[in-house]
Amino acid sequence: MNIALARKNVISPDADTIIASLRVLGDEGELTDLQAVLVHAKNPSPHIRTIAIDAACALIRANLIAHFNKLHADIRKKLGILMESLDPLIIDEIAKDIYSDDDTVRVRAIQILGLLKKNPKIRDLVAQLVQDRNEKIRATA
Repeated sequence: MNIALARKNVISPDADTIIASLRVLGDEGELTDLQAVLVHAKNPSPHIRTIAIDAACALIRANLIAHFNKLHADIRKKLGILMESLDPLIIDEIAKDIYSDDDTVRVRAIQILGLLKKNPKIRDLVAQLVQDRNEKIRATA
């Protein structure tokens, strides 16, 4: 399913079609798709709810990494709060980005950590990162 079809089918009455659409939107969607995904975060089906939350977090994380400096600070902060409220374990997903081979992704992931205030794991991750070999990573941390 392509992104255009996923945008159309996310409102389908068929659960399998919704799930497939949510997965595509989570992987390829833009921030403008977030509202359509979040509608399903309150779906009566626990399976659809879980996939919608995962898709919303993936969509936010990917767009924050890709467009961090283009987004207004208030928008970044709200997206961080939303992501953290949807999935308190999102820190584990962002931690994967911290150890990426791409330095830009690593820096963006650290910046995203700065948006997440509630998670106690952040302090430990940042403590490790301030000792990183890469000067940009240390400075950002």
